[in-house]
Amino acid sequence: MSDSQSPPEVTSRLNLDAADFDAYRLERAPSSELDEARLAIKKRFLDWASPVASRLKAFGIEAEIGGTDEQPSASNGHRVDHQRVLFWRDAEARARLERLLEQGRSLAAVLDIQRHRMHAHLALKIDAESVDVSVEIHPDAWVDFRNIRARLAQPDLALELTAALESLPEQYGLRVTVDDTIQLGGIDTNQLRDALDRAEATGLPLWIGWSVPRDLAIEHSALLEEQLEDAIVALAPVFRLIAWAPDNDCVELDREWMLARAAKVKAHEEAEREQAAWEAKKAADERREAERRAPRRDRATRRAAHPPESRAEPKTEADPAPAVVLPAPVPRTARRLSRGGRIVDVDPNGVVDRNAKVQVLSGAFEGKVGTVQELDGRGGARVLLGLLAVRIDVGDLGVVREGRERPTLASSHRRPGAPRQP
Repeated sequence: MSDSQSPPEVTSRLNLDAADFDAYRLERAPSSELDEARLAIKKRFLDWASPVASRLKAFGIEAEIGGTDEQPSASNGHRVDHQRVLFWRDAEARARLERLLEQGRSLAAVLDIQRHRMHAHLALKIDAESVDVSVEIHPDAWVDFRNIRARLAQPDLALELTAALESLPEQYGLRVTVDDTIQLGGIDTNQLRDALDRAEATGLPLWIGWSVPRDLAIEHSALLEEQLEDAIVALAPVFRLIAWAPDNDCVELDREWMLARAAKVKAHEEAEREQAAWEAKKAADERREAERRAPRRDRATRRAAHPPESRAEPKTEADPAPAVVLPAPVPRTARRLSRGGRIVDVDPNGVVDRNAKVQVLSGAFEGKVGTVQELDGRGGARVLLGLLAVRIDVGDLGVVREGRERPTLASSHRRPGAPRQP
């Protein structure tokens, strides 16, 4: 690639080092001494997240970015042993769902719930031992939980989910606790149901993602920023199939919304009728008491001026229940990403074979250059892209022309920035 075609140099946003991981050591979790350092890490994470959110839009995911507290607080149990940046529903959609999620809970229970636990979300997380990307669904997000179960009950929809899980890079796994990680190759609906059962029994989230150990993350710090961006975008198709949305409504939630709204309207009407009846009774009692105390000669006049009212409960016309208007379905967006300047010169006559240098032409890893390690004989290839080994259809690969390829472990569109000063 000529100098005129070279991508502009971009300073690394994450640039993780040992001090970043040490900020979350267990013995330091309750301390506020590292608030400033953790805030700086949070800002770098949020800066990194902005282009990720833009890429998620190509999959029909309009995600809002959020971050967990960097200092001990009530929301984290006064301990900061990890930090997250979240990609989740926007504020309006979250509030709408939370009104339904909170029904039947006591006020104390509602206040005790961390808001991000009530929604399926994508996340980048760092703690003392690792950095990972994931889709997480906590049992408190029971709408999303029920949506998964309803999907698994329908064979064609279940197959769509298992196929999306199997297409993830082989380093990804599914777990409820760190001791029961399931590899996604060959995963079936029974394994998914068992994992959901364990999550509900333990009160722990269902986790699907990739975890990078601390030492490996530090060793490949310059490469890791882009790898984590691609890794979280690779989870987008799975998130779309799991998280409830108007166009992914496996549980007919609109009907539950209408029932819940109708119950709320009915309760409001009953309260208004009771209030009107109480006020009418109070007014009648006051008039009778006034009449009793008035001189006898004035009673006839008063009764003529104020004839007794019927004791029947006053009738009030209830307003019709307002119609529940659901947001328009989000159209499914084609999953081919278009990012100009990322495709290098590929050989149209090149043959995808073992050890060939190839570039990915579509999908979450579009534009990335890697090496073919295996061909599966079914039209797929195992391609090593930096730290990730991904199965990709041969039709989505282009062979890089001789002299045009880039190193497999180098960033495919960024150069490492200068290390941060201590």
